[in-house]
Amino acid sequence: MFIFIGALVVFGSVLGGFVLEGGHILALNQPLEALIIGGAALGALFISTPFQVVKAIISQLIGCMGGGLGKKDYLELLVMMFEIFNIARKD
Repeated sequence: MFIFIGALVVFGSVLGGFVLEGGHILALNQPLEALIIGGAALGALFISTPFQVVKAIISQLIGCMGGGLGKKDYLELLVMMFEIFNIARKD
């Protein structure tokens, strides 16, 4: 939650300051610049990271986009949290 709030503060401050200084928001829409920066970042990742780690990153990203967890997983998590909270309450 704090990451989301922090990102909103950063973007709000940057965009607000830009507009208050007379800038136009649409001037910030530069898709080719995003392609250059993103490509450079991706290339740097491939250069600096071993193949096995890159492979793991790709598989994890695909897993994040997948179906996610089922009801059984959530119930298992709730049971585990219940047990941990009971132990913490007793101590």
